[in-house]
Amino acid sequence: MSDSYLSAAAYGNTLKWALNTVLKLIGKDKIKLLKVAKDPKDPKHQSVIELTVQILLEGAIETSYTKADNSVVVATDSMKNTVYCTSHSKSSAD
Repeated sequence: MSDSYLSAAAYGNTLKWALNTVLKLIGKDKIKLLKVAKDPKDPKHQSVIELTVQILLEGAIETSYTKADNSVVVATDSMKNTVYCTSHSKSSAD
């Protein structure tokens, strides 16, 4: 047997570790955000800022995969809306 193959026990342990790691993460990627920052000294001057945001949450969400219970998961639309709401509450310097 080649050294590049894992034994069944090692493969099982590796698979359990990977699933335990993956099953704790959920997120939303490529949230597009366009923000217009106005110059307080010259209201006619504006700067446009374009961002691409990624959110990654960690938690006990295993049951969403193992028992089809999505009550422990934050919806990706809620994540996206949180980004938009947070961007509105920040000043143009942030």
